[in-house]
Amino acid sequence: MIAALFLKQRITTMSISRAIFPFFGLGDKLVTEEVRAKRLVTCVKECESYLSLTGQCEICNCFVKEKTEFKNEACPLKKW
Repeated sequence: MIAALFLKQRITTMSISRAIFPFFGLGDKLVTEEVRAKRLVTCVKECESYLSLTGQCEICNCFVKEKTEFKNEACPLKKW
């Protein structure tokens, strides 16, 4: 059932955690969609350390799209 949902809606890796975490009772570990979007804009559009080729932060080597989703994560440059 879950596999069919992924194939049908073509859920990206960024949103897989949004689909799966609530199922396992971990939905409270994610920020709201609005907070995630603000964090992502800060990294992608405003930060000189963002590597667009890989989608990673040059400072901490994280994958920005994934890191911006979690409450317990923070920017190493204190931008969010």
